Amino acid sequence: MVGPPSERCRRTFLPEKPEGSSDRSGLTQEAIMEKEQDKPISQQANAGCLSLIVRLTWMVVGNGLLFFTAIFIAQQRAGVILDILFWGAVAGLVLTRYIDITIFHGQTAENEPATLHHWRRYALLLIVVAAGIWVVAHGAARLL
Repeated sequence: MVGPPSERCRRTFLPEKPEGSSDRSGLTQEAIMEKEQDKPISQQANAGCLSLIVRLTWMVVGNGLLFFTAIFIAQQRAGVILDILFWGAVAGLVLTRYIDITIFHGQTAENEPATLHHWRRYALLLIVVAAGIWVVAHGAARLL
């Protein structure tokens, strides 16, 4: 259900202020709550779990997949299948970061809004580093 928060919710999440008092911007507590409720649902959803999952995917899960796939390539396991998995993970990471920036308003390490310039730099760096790791993994596979 959508509607104004209950009195219990107000007491739990909003600081106590005398009735009719205002914050620094000159708005009363009720006006602030109405403003929050007027935000589009997409903005409210962006701060949710899906945003966190997307960020964890490109920061942790995808890089872990690349790492372990490179190890298996170096151990000469499954040949071409691992190459496809490795480069698919690279493409998936680039796409996931793009989605994080464009849909979920991703941030930089400095907690500033990320832009498509950041995405291009990330994609280029990821591809170059992944290519280097891939070459080293195949070189190690030939030596072992």
